[in-house]
This record gives sequence, C-alpha cells and structure tokens, in this order.
Amino acid sequence: AALNPASGDWKFFFAVTNGETIFNDTYQGHLNDLAAARKSGAL
Repeated sequence: AALNPASGDWKFFFAVTNGETIFNDTYQGHLNDLAAARKSGAL
C-alpha cells in the first residue's frame, strides 16, 4: 500500500506540543506548517 497508494484526497497532519493537530490538503502546505511549527518551538 505504501508503494502503490490508492488514489484519493489524502490529508497530511501532525500534532504540536499543545495537543493541537495541524491538517493540510497539500504536501507543500504540510512542509510549510512543519517548518513554522519547528521555528516557533511548537514541535
């Protein structure tokens, strides 16, 4: 499944230290939010 995932509207997500979960529709948005969370100390 990891090598050949089914097509669909996939979401990207991660949790920050305060317990909030950040969701994104795109991988680039996910990377941008991860970088911002790391910079702010939320990860």
